[in-house]
Amino acid sequence: MGRSAQPATTTTSSVLLYTTLSWGGLRGNITFSWGGAGTNVTVEAALEVAGADLIGEPEEYDWAVHDWPIRYDSDKRCDTSDLGSKKWDLSRLLGKLVVPQVEGPQLFETDQLSLVGDDSIWGRAMRIAGKKTTCANLQGVGGERTYEARFSTPVGGSVWVRTWTWDVGKGNASSKGMQNTIFTDVFHTSADDPATGDHSWAFFITDILDEKDNRPTCNFLSRMYDPAGREKCDGEDCPLGDLTAVHGPLRVSSSRSRFSRKLYASTNLVLPDLTGPRKIYLAIMGTLHPDNLWACANLRPVTPKSVRAVFNAQGVTGYVMLRQESIFTTTDVTLSLMGLAGEAGGFHVHELPALPPRYPGQQHCGATKGHYNPYKVDPATSPEPGLGAHDQYELGDLSGKHGMLLGLPDTHATVTDHNLPLFGPRSVVGRGLVIHKAEGARWVCANLRPMTPQIRAAVTFRYPLVGEIVFEQEADEPLSDTSVLVTYLVYSDGSRNTTGDHRWYVHRDPPGRDFYNWTMRCVSAGARFNPYKVSTEEKQYRGCSADSPSKCELGDLSGRLGFLRVSGTVKGAPESQKMMTDANLPLSGPRSILGHSIVIFDDFAPKHRGDRMACMSIHRIFRHKGVVTKWSATRGVGELEGKVEFIQESEYDLTNTEVELRGLEGIAGGYHVHMFIRVKVPQGWA
Repeated sequence: MGRSAQPATTTTSSVLLYTTLSWGGLRGNITFSWGGAGTNVTVEAALEVAGADLIGEPEEYDWAVHDWPIRYDSDKRCDTSDLGSKKWDLSRLLGKLVVPQVEGPQLFETDQLSLVGDDSIWGRAMRIAGKKTTCANLQGVGGERTYEARFSTPVGGSVWVRTWTWDVGKGNASSKGMQNTIFTDVFHTSADDPATGDHSWAFFITDILDEKDNRPTCNFLSRMYDPAGREKCDGEDCPLGDLTAVHGPLRVSSSRSRFSRKLYASTNLVLPDLTGPRKIYLAIMGTLHPDNLWACANLRPVTPKSVRAVFNAQGVTGYVMLRQESIFTTTDVTLSLMGLAGEAGGFHVHELPALPPRYPGQQHCGATKGHYNPYKVDPATSPEPGLGAHDQYELGDLSGKHGMLLGLPDTHATVTDHNLPLFGPRSVVGRGLVIHKAEGARWVCANLRPMTPQIRAAVTFRYPLVGEIVFEQEADEPLSDTSVLVTYLVYSDGSRNTTGDHRWYVHRDPPGRDFYNWTMRCVSAGARFNPYKVSTEEKQYRGCSADSPSKCELGDLSGRLGFLRVSGTVKGAPESQKMMTDANLPLSGPRSILGHSIVIFDDFAPKHRGDRMACMSIHRIFRHKGVVTKWSATRGVGELEGKVEFIQESEYDLTNTEVELRGLEGIAGGYHVHMFIRVKVPQGWA
């Protein structure tokens, strides 16, 4: 039944699902309301053409719910190859959308859509197509949780489990429940000539006393997950973790493609608390031996990411905070800035982080390079600030997407950004955020720093080039993204020419003194680091990229991050700088790159030297800390005790100060760091 259907009861409908859109030249929102069993679904669509086409002739648009959700870190997100086929054709069920909507939002009513249950539309993508094309995920009111099982060998890719608890109605008319989706995207990585196949799959749970991680095999898994304690199927009554019995076999594709993806919906899957000692593993069985646990991965909660840029310079104070729940959600941008005094203009995420000023008045914000623009958007084609869809601006152009700060004394606001990922290879984590003056000059800047403890490492080159590459990752989370910052690379052997297209890899061994050799340089670094034994057969390895990191050798930084550039002069060092994000570069755990080496290659090197140009070991770097605990006080005014402590996590972080002093006697005033150290002269010295 289409839009003419009437509700069967008078129960008040509640908005259960929604989607916000700002992509492809269209923007707006669509809500889905439902009052519970026996009532119809009401759909309200409020859309407009973004940018210069705000006024125009009404156009009809097709709309549909597709098989799979979109990832909010891709500029190809609305391609049907990334969304799958149409699951529900809303143009046929409800009628077409008309944009612009001159008479206000369009309303539809139907009994042919399910917001909850086995046929729920939640967790999938909506695509609207006509003269323009836009898309976004259908999200549940009340929040969602996401879990990921990431495979490394002999298959790669991930399986995401997403859960949503819904609640409609009030009092005796209320009803509630839980929705789950399982989105699979798994493929072969180790075989040279793999065949696509169907496999049994299941959730297993570990013993409460078994806290070991990173097992070499899956043989330690013996108990299929089931809250009721069932260990095998009895007719149609099967353990909850037996996914084959519930959803059928899992397709493992020969390569990452639309054939490696599938989404399953469920209302019965209830996961335990995964923050405790017991863990859930997703296991894939072999095709020839279905009882053999062929591959397995820990199902871990995806922790929402938050970063914050804190401002305290030239009268501007406050912060800009970004938060993203998962790669399947938009990013919330919260601004709380004071002291703008009507002088601010645009604000943008830039390519590089900013170092603190080394002397008063230094224009250190200039070192952040240009606006972060991984999709190569031409800013000359962008609409006026605040009028366009988010993909029509550079990814880092926050004032283009959300409006300028012109004339504001202060600002406090939260907005939604459809093109500002904190997850994945185009993440803005760690980059610089610059506020400009109204006339365009860079004014103040701060870095988008993580709000969780981090582990840091670096490789420092000495010959034939000098420079440093810094790595940063969330502490004790080897599957989280790693930020990679090339601070500078400059030749130190007398070369004056700048060179590019240098391959670089993590190699297995720490190098010896042969990094200085004229022949057979860096041979001691050994082979490329490939602990997962990823196939390097040419046909298979073509899939290696930033978006398919598990198809790459773990050490293949060129394949995921691109090539390096080395400057011929110190003055030209900025052209070698770059910042990247890698989803497959652990700094902790058994596959950590710490203690291994980075080798930079030169494909045009003389034959006697070999193509290995430079190499050095990867070492841990730690925070800096300064503490004052011993005090000298004027005689007769008491004893001063306690400490003043300064901690800086990295040179790109703020310095935290902790003051804990006793015995001030109520006479203390200011306290300062002075230029010189006070030296106590021993008695008897002249």
